[in-house]
Amino acid sequence: MSNQSLEMLVQKMEDQMKAVNQTVFELKQEVNRLTLENNRLRMQQYDAVEQMTLSQVLTGEDTYESQDQIQESDPLSPSRAPSGRQRLQTFYDEGVHICHHYFGKKRDLREECIFCQDILDSLGDQQNDK
Repeated sequence: MSNQSLEMLVQKMEDQMKAVNQTVFELKQEVNRLTLENNRLRMQQYDAVEQMTLSQVLTGEDTYESQDQIQESDPLSPSRAPSGRQRLQTFYDEGVHICHHYFGKKRDLREECIFCQDILDSLGDQQNDK
C-alpha cells in the first residue's frame, strides 16, 4: 500500500469523523430544545389544570366525575399535586433551572446552581414558619 493511498484513507476517515461529530452536535442541540419545550409544556399543563379546577370551585360547579377523570389521567392534578416547593424541587432534581437567571434551561445533574438552591431554601424556610 503506497503512502498516497494511506493518506487518502486517513483523509477519508477524518472527513467521516467530522460528519459524525457534526451529527452528534446537532442531536445534542435538538435534545436540549426538546427538553426545554417539554418542561415548558409540563408547567403550562399544570397551570391550566390548576386554573380549571380553581374556576370550577369559584363557580360552584359540581364536577366530581370530571375531576375523577382528570385525576386518573393526570398525575399532576391539583388534588394529587405536591406543594409548590416540592414541584420546584422535582424540576430541579430532573436537571431544570428554576431560578430567574436560567429558568427552564437544562442543567447538568452534577452541577449545582446557587440561585436555584437559594429559592428552594427560602421556600423551605417559609413552610417551616407556618
